[in-house]
Amino acid sequence: MSLSLENVVGESIESISIKVWDKQKNGFDWIEQVIIKTATESLILTVNPDLDELTVSTDSIKKSESENEISINALRESSTLADLLGKKLVWTWILTNNQGYQDGFQLQVTNGKEETIIQFIAISSKIEILKLSRN
Repeated sequence: MSLSLENVVGESIESISIKVWDKQKNGFDWIEQVIIKTATESLILTVNPDLDELTVSTDSIKKSESENEISINALRESSTLADLLGKKLVWTWILTNNQGYQDGFQLQVTNGKEETIIQFIAISSKIEILKLSRN
């Protein structure tokens, strides 16, 4: 895997999956990885639990879902991610905090009329997903 974000910018998001850490084996404890797939690339966001950093990589090989990977189409409570499906990636940012840790990733998408900005932040060994809005 390598990092070539310019290959995903301009592409439409075809599917999104998440990998969850299910410590209690009861369903959905927390997100440890987000996989955003376009026609040509997979954008992979993974939390490093030892450093609480977010690793960002791309992969041109589409992999099948593992047993801990859940398609966003199956999750109603993940409407923030489901709203990204079919939209075109416009911008991406790798975020570094004031202590020098790379603990965030931000993307901007559009449907041609409206733009949406989503942040993925590594907090306490999990990925938090935030939708930004303009006032």
